Amino acid sequence: EHHNYAESDRRELGRITWNYTMELYNRLNSLTPNGLVVRDAVIDWYYDRILPIFLAQGYELFVIRFDVSRSKNVALVKNRGDKDWISADKLVSLLDLHETHAKRFLAEYTPDVILNDDTLFDYDPVIAAIRRKLESLKQS
Repeated sequence: EHHNYAESDRRELGRITWNYTMELYNRLNSLTPNGLVVRDAVIDWYYDRILPIFLAQGYELFVIRFDVSRSKNVALVKNRGDKDWISADKLVSLLDLHETHAKRFLAEYTPDVILNDDTLFDYDPVIAAIRRKLESLKQS
């Protein structure tokens, strides 16, 4: 079933979700004693507000860069289709803005792994790199 939420409802849901998430991030040390946090690619829209919280609590970063062509991004979004809270067309319309935020993020943070159109779903190199990162943390 596809819900057609009013714009004001989407904004309110976004505000509540943001507040909940930020409170959760501030309590990470008590919730995730293993010191590992996984965030999705969209963190680059808000990294300057989120990452300082992680870093202040002593978390390390592991950055996976998806350097995927626009045509591949569009195909992936269209294939995924609409979601209750956003249409595929709206997501496609945000790709340029997403790239702007990604460039801002990448000016400050270096990816540990870069995936492209051909390697997008190659998990083994990512797993190997994460294992190396975890080993380096154990030795620190």
